[in-house]
Amino acid sequence: MVVDRLFVFYIRDRSTETPLFWGRIVEEETLQND
Repeated sequence: MVVDRLFVFYIRDRSTETPLFWGRIVEEETLQND
């Protein structure tokens, strides 16, 4: 099962002070535990 999560985090820059960065996390879940 692959979990695709969409996340948003805010980065404050000294010059612009309003950059918005959109990111995407893809997690792969396995049923087997090592």
